[in-house]
Amino acid sequence: GLLAAVKGEAAVVELIFRLYTRDGLGLRLIAQHLNERGISTRRGGHWNVVSIRDILKNPAYTGTYSRYGMQRPNVHEAIVPAEVFRAAQAGTVC
Repeated sequence: GLLAAVKGEAAVVELIFRLYTRDGLGLRLIAQHLNERGISTRRGGHWNVVSIRDILKNPAYTGTYSRYGMQRPNVHEAIVPAEVFRAAQAGTVC
């Protein structure tokens, strides 16, 4: 099937990238921020460092489809701009 952004989940993904790239928070502080505000994961659980890291590393949020080592950009709507994603990969603050 096709990938599509889920409005509430997309807002959380945008928040995670903003906290990491613009506000300079680390993975542990981002998880703490989300948990303290009662924002649960997609499955209704608590956030942890691994879940935050996996989101920040996932190119699907830029509209890129990856499978079997191949990547196709602009396949679906991007949640995160490419430059913000690149900043997250570099660990730099925008």
